[in-house]
Amino acid sequence: MTDCTSNSVNANVAGASGTMFESICGCPNLRITKDIALRREHCIVIEAVVTSPSTTVHNRLHASSQVNERGEYAFVLDLDWSIWDLGMTRAELTITLPAVDGTSSEANVHPGIRAEVPNGAIGATMLGNTLLKVLDLATGNGPAHLSDVAANELRLTAHNGNITVHDVYSEGLVEIKGQAAWMDIDDVHAGSLVASSVDAVISLKDIVAKTVSATTKNARIGLGNVKADVLTVATTSGEVVAQAVFANVCDVKATKGSIEGCWNPGKKLFLATSQAKISAQVVICPDSPVEIVVNSSKGPIELSLPASFTGGFMLETTGYYKTFVHVPPGAIVQPVLHISKPDTKAGTIGDGSKRHSLRAITTDAPVSVNFGCA
Repeated sequence: MTDCTSNSVNANVAGASGTMFESICGCPNLRITKDIALRREHCIVIEAVVTSPSTTVHNRLHASSQVNERGEYAFVLDLDWSIWDLGMTRAELTITLPAVDGTSSEANVHPGIRAEVPNGAIGATMLGNTLLKVLDLATGNGPAHLSDVAANELRLTAHNGNITVHDVYSEGLVEIKGQAAWMDIDDVHAGSLVASSVDAVISLKDIVAKTVSATTKNARIGLGNVKADVLTVATTSGEVVAQAVFANVCDVKATKGSIEGCWNPGKKLFLATSQAKISAQVVICPDSPVEIVVNSSKGPIELSLPASFTGGFMLETTGYYKTFVHVPPGAIVQPVLHISKPDTKAGTIGDGSKRHSLRAITTDAPVSVNFGCA
């Protein structure tokens, strides 16, 4: 009833239109790459290698291809269940695109690929000189990897595995999501970048996009050299750490988690948390109006702002805690306080033009603002 030798089935399918791939065969790993050996100049090749050390697979493996209702060239790989599989059936799946010299252009645009596997690793590499209109990859349980990929629209879903995204270009949406999926995303240029996870860290580095959104729970979010028109960040029970973040509008929320780092808002900076500290260095353009709002509860606030800040400020806390306004010794411009109570400071600083505004509020913790940082 069983064959203890390894058995494999190979399937090669070539096509030139959009491709949808689905596998419900054991625990497959799926890889998309380009044909660097130039074996088939104008063909897309789908190869499946299925193995089982405990039973034969020849009579139970079904591969089909057809044009589906979306007009896509669809390839489906299915393996009939057997009690002898013992969860050890494996499949290695490869989609190979034609290699094209030069950069992405109308001459080497591919309609797109959608691929889904129930378990196993999934990824795409070395596709940068082919522009995919759509790339949609998903795995139900396993890691995922993207590197050197260009697509008008890109979606990647992976659960319970690490997700790494590097050197990705898209004029449209790049959406990365998963549960318990640790994300390391860097060197991405996109119209919009959305990264969402649960119980896992999100790291964004060297990002350029019109809009950037990063959300997770019970985990940290790290930002480094992120440039966006609108940046939205949210986590619970996890910290947010930023280094060199440039955005016209920054909306950052971290429930029961600290917020710290360097922020460069163009128009508005909103930082909010609870039961945790906010420590931020804010860099602003002297000639552009900027609104800064910082809220916490039962957590201290420490802010550093440049000497070019000119406008009004309001600092508030409660209980026996105090608010503090600092300027460097010998500073020419001194703050003018309209309200000066231990738990409240309000006033203006600068040339009186009121281009900038600051409001920092917490409860049962101190608030400290230092005007005059470089």
